[in-house]
Amino acid sequence: MKNIVILGSTGSIGTQALDIVSRLPEKLRVVGLAANNNSELLANQANTYRVPNVCIGDSERVSDLRSRLEYPANVHVGVDGMSAI
Repeated sequence: MKNIVILGSTGSIGTQALDIVSRLPEKLRVVGLAANNNSELLANQANTYRVPNVCIGDSERVSDLRSRLEYPANVHVGVDGMSAI
């Protein structure tokens, strides 16, 4: 099983990468997702895949992201957060 982190998960390449993950659950596990400012889609993706680490680039959207998560996750912020995950 490969653990992967998807930076830019809410963009077109990121959503396509998650589509591939959904087709290969026995081979791929998402351990981190990051997006710049789309906290709604990022939370939906995190909830679907139960990702332990989530990062939002825009610090003003952290509380919105946290309120949308349906499980406990490590929420990171900014470029430093993306590096951390």
